[in-house]
Amino acid sequence: MWAIYLIASLVLLVLLTLCVPVYISLRFDTTKKPKLSIRLRWLDGLVSGELINEKRPPDDIAKPERNGLEFDTILDILRTKGLASRFFRLVKNILRKIKIKELAADFKVGLENPADLGLLFAFLAPLNLLVHYFSPYSVSLQPNFTEEVFLQGHACATARLQPILLLPPLAGFVLSRPGLIVTRKLILAKWKAKK
Repeated sequence: MWAIYLIASLVLLVLLTLCVPVYISLRFDTTKKPKLSIRLRWLDGLVSGELINEKRPPDDIAKPERNGLEFDTILDILRTKGLASRFFRLVKNILRKIKIKELAADFKVGLENPADLGLLFAFLAPLNLLVHYFSPYSVSLQPNFTEEVFLQGHACATARLQPILLLPPLAGFVLSRPGLIVTRKLILAKWKAKK
């Protein structure tokens, strides 16, 4: 009997932990050289990680091992009927669960030809005004006639996501007919690879 209570307590603990929101911070800066960093923070900073797109020296680069799926298997999976629509529905449902808490961007766009830059901003000006006056976020896009750098500036965003809200869309994708077919194909491919 105590084993049932222990398992139920562990399941309840996992579900409560999944209710705690994850904060995703994204920073993009092009002032010196393009740099993108993504930071995840969960359980009030107890679990955190950061991903930065820094280039490693050539000595540290190791050759990847060929341990993935074969090309024919990938093509067979991609040709599964109904997979694309199910996948896009999954992505749409996940994006609905993400709440943007903060978004700030300040970019300057420059082109080699000032006339082309003027035409581009004649097209973007109404959109820029709408975003500036009717959006709760601070987003600025300005022309840069002095330099030929295409995009210069920085952006940062913070989003909030509760992992437990991802369970219904993921379960709907995996348990759908295309999801079950893809799962079967993946299991067969792994089984054939081990032979």
